[in-house]
Amino acid sequence: MKKLFCVSGVLLAIGIMLGACSEDNSKEATTGDAQPEQEESTSDIQSEQKDESTGDVQSETEEEVVTADEDVASLEKTVTGLLEDTFAETMTVSFDEESKIYKLTPTDSEFIIELDLMIQGKKSFDDWNEMASSMASMSESVTKVLGKGYGVAVMNPVNSDKVLLLVSDGIIIYDSFKDGGFQ
Repeated sequence: MKKLFCVSGVLLAIGIMLGACSEDNSKEATTGDAQPEQEESTSDIQSEQKDESTGDVQSETEEEVVTADEDVASLEKTVTGLLEDTFAETMTVSFDEESKIYKLTPTDSEFIIELDLMIQGKKSFDDWNEMASSMASMSESVTKVLGKGYGVAVMNPVNSDKVLLLVSDGIIIYDSFKDGGFQ
């Protein structure tokens, strides 16, 4: 019970950190987006002036520009690192680039025992529901940083191919403990 509650608190903290990252990135993006456009339009004007004055077509050397894909990949790695640092003692973290899902697989024995007790019906689902809600909040923060379409999944520690909880864009998509029972 304590482990699930701690995970909920940690998820909330991650959500706050990701929210702070999204504000910094949006400021950088705003500044970064405006500057290249100005440079591009200035170079276009210069090229046009050169073309008019010389009649020759000249190409200018352009600075290497970081693409949006590289920015997103960097942010994905940052989020992965935050999750790995946060859950180092309780879960393994992996990121599936194709599905855009951060997979959290419980490794902490106490956490796994609590999950088992819930499956057996010997433990309340209150802590799980709190964690699911915190995961949804964290997912919403991930969406603010990376955009829509990213998910966070808590995997079954016994069979890591099975999902216990999946949230995406701040919405609980699948909850194996929905309505107080294991599905």
